[in-house]
Amino acid sequence: MSIRNIFRDRKRFLMMVIGISGCTALLIAGAGIGTTVSKIADNQFEEISLYDYTVMFSEDMDAAAQKDFRKTLDEAGGGADVLFMHQSEVTIDTGAEDAGVTCIAAPADGFGRFVDLHRGDEPIAFPSDGEVVIVKRLMRDYGIQPGDEIVIKDGFRKMKVRVSAVADNYINDMIYMSPETYEQGFGEKAGIKAAYVKLAGGAGEDAVRASATAAAGCDDVAAVQLSQDVRDSIGNMMKSLDAVTVVIILSAALLAFIVIYNLTNINIIERTREIATIKVLGFRPLEVSTYVFRENLFMTAAAVLLGVPLGRLLLGFAIDNIVVKMLCFETKVSTGDIIQSVVLTFVFVMLVGLAMQKRLRDVSMTESLKSVE
Repeated sequence: MSIRNIFRDRKRFLMMVIGISGCTALLIAGAGIGTTVSKIADNQFEEISLYDYTVMFSEDMDAAAQKDFRKTLDEAGGGADVLFMHQSEVTIDTGAEDAGVTCIAAPADGFGRFVDLHRGDEPIAFPSDGEVVIVKRLMRDYGIQPGDEIVIKDGFRKMKVRVSAVADNYINDMIYMSPETYEQGFGEKAGIKAAYVKLAGGAGEDAVRASATAAAGCDDVAAVQLSQDVRDSIGNMMKSLDAVTVVIILSAALLAFIVIYNLTNINIIERTREIATIKVLGFRPLEVSTYVFRENLFMTAAAVLLGVPLGRLLLGFAIDNIVVKMLCFETKVSTGDIIQSVVLTFVFVMLVGLAMQKRLRDVSMTESLKSVE
């Protein structure tokens, strides 16, 4: 009987499915934005940047200075592992405009302990001589693909290199190369101006800060940046987008209420004699409600099946249009987000059902005596 009633008015069925699927899509997009934005710092420092802090030096560190720095960290404890490297700000000539990036020229040996280069689940090999690895945002914004040749500028100096791969990265724009590539391209040695420091596994935040304090006390150290501080800063900045998620969820609830309330109200008005008749036949209030609102649940189930893929598309569109300098958002929606959105959709439908109970109780049984002629 419910199936018959649903397909008896196909326009109402279509309107209900479109409205409720839009509600589900909005909920999934809102939850997905929250997941994508709130986890960006966690994804960066748990999956890619595996070091505890970065040290910037005021002078080029020779072998003796490196040895002294390691000794200072050993005395501070924590079992510090250090990767000395060259770090500088360069630009990539993209044709239309120059893209500013951070150039990392580091030895391949041990690099994977500090930075995990990968694309999705596929690991990426450290670039060989004459090659660089770029990050995903450069590919997305400037169309640079693996195999392309790019021009890197450092002041008046230029070098042309081949892009060997594109790696996942969420915070800052980086290019990775070997010291040999840097020296061959720019004609001078890649001076050691920075270092990544990683403490032995299990070291707590206090141990990391103690090690960083010891590092900052060295004569040649210009600055120390803790990964946890960057993580906290990005996390606090992204909290401002929580309001966007709340607005989207409220909009979805309002959409669901308006669509379902209006269509249900029209449905009851058009079937007043039918509802009055089943009351005369002895249907209890709960049975009358079930008779009417079971159709809404069927249509909601159909709408949810359409709303889930629509929500993914809407989320992708929203993330692509969130532009924050030096941050790269990658669309992420968990199974929990989808389940939560589907459950909330049904909750909204049931709340509307509760709001319409009085409308059903007000249907008088005498309406069944009225003739349609």
